[in-house]
Amino acid sequence: MKFISSFIIISIVIFSLFFSLIFVSSKIFLHYDMEGLWITYRPFFIIQILVLFLAGIAIALIWIYGGKKLSYIENEDWPGLASYMETRILDKGRLSGKNLKLFLNSHFLSGDFETVKSSIPVIRNKNPDFFNKNRANLGYVYILTKEYRQAADFFEDSCNTVKENPLLRFFYGYSLYASNQKEAAVKNLFPLLESYNPLFKLLSAYGIKRIMDLSFIFLGEEKKNIETSLEKIKKELKPGLTMKKSPVKACFLKEQKEVYCPAIKPWYEKSLLWLKEE
Repeated sequence: MKFISSFIIISIVIFSLFFSLIFVSSKIFLHYDMEGLWITYRPFFIIQILVLFLAGIAIALIWIYGGKKLSYIENEDWPGLASYMETRILDKGRLSGKNLKLFLNSHFLSGDFETVKSSIPVIRNKNPDFFNKNRANLGYVYILTKEYRQAADFFEDSCNTVKENPLLRFFYGYSLYASNQKEAAVKNLFPLLESYNPLFKLLSAYGIKRIMDLSFIFLGEEKKNIETSLEKIKKELKPGLTMKKSPVKACFLKEQKEVYCPAIKPWYEKSLLWLKEE
């Protein structure tokens, strides 16, 4: 209850300061009929009162709209939060990126993967545009439960629906690889070597390299062409690692905010090691 207690104390302090300023300022200027003093300090008092008033309103709104969520998070009541977010999203249709992340994370933490799977067609029907924007986070449930063939089907449909999305294309290739469809995985990851996104360019190159090391699917000239492409990517991306703002690392930082990040993190870390190899 530390967070809620702190929240209440801060609210009391802000509202106390607000009303104290009104009381003190009115007493001063009623007792001393000092027009010059009022003209000089009036803007200061007005700004102080306005700032405190707005802060108080902001805190009240946060409590009204987020009090229940904060209470569940404070108590680490993930099943309670999952049920609350399920009602907001599936029953009331309160679809937003933040709500979806809370919905997914709370269900994952409470081990309820089936509700997430059953929510996918519901969200798709309610708001197709929202669904398309959040396909990666929703499809991650199949990777988390190691249902890689279902994941491959989901992300294949995603790639056909949402064109030229490197994230969805990568997850399709990743799912094919994890479901032991290695040749198909390479063929789907290979186009990402030309991607505008340096992160998925690197992850795809590492994925192809990993498949090539573990299997003998490609031989002869075909194998040489793939290896040449991988070396080209390595030479292209390696200098960026020493930059203050590494393009690859900058892209990964953006992905860290997403629910699906644990799926790509191991490959990201290993791909950096591969990139540093001589």
